[in-house]
Amino acid sequence: MSRKKRLEQLAVYKIVKIKGLKPRFDTYKKRYSGEVVCVCDKTGKKLKMIWDGSGYDKNDKLVLIEAELINDLNIPHIHTHLSRIACMQGANMEISCLIWIVFPSQINNIREIVDNYLHFFSVVCSVKFPTIEYWDDTGKQYPSH
Repeated sequence: MSRKKRLEQLAVYKIVKIKGLKPRFDTYKKRYSGEVVCVCDKTGKKLKMIWDGSGYDKNDKLVLIEAELINDLNIPHIHTHLSRIACMQGANMEISCLIWIVFPSQINNIREIVDNYLHFFSVVCSVKFPTIEYWDDTGKQYPSH
């Protein structure tokens, strides 16, 4: 495992602890799991989605965590994660929050990328997104706007 990937895993673990989330654990891989499987109510078809981490809040609603600490921010990659939320909500999954973890120097960039995409989905496609939170790799939370 690369040093940067390990940094992402440690940042995800730190946020899970800070927020008091009940972690989802993959006993086979012996790590926190970000794997989420959506099931279509009408057809039973399944779609597996991979996040860097996930857990359950105090209301047992899903919290998704995505860390972008390995490379520069990749806009199509970020858009893909945001699109997954629309699919998950279409499969009646209750998501309370999406947490982005980036370096402090990238907070404004990730906010702008996410805000622009959410504007399109919210206004044009009428998709309601969960709360979005921004954290850095040290465990500091930043305002959403």
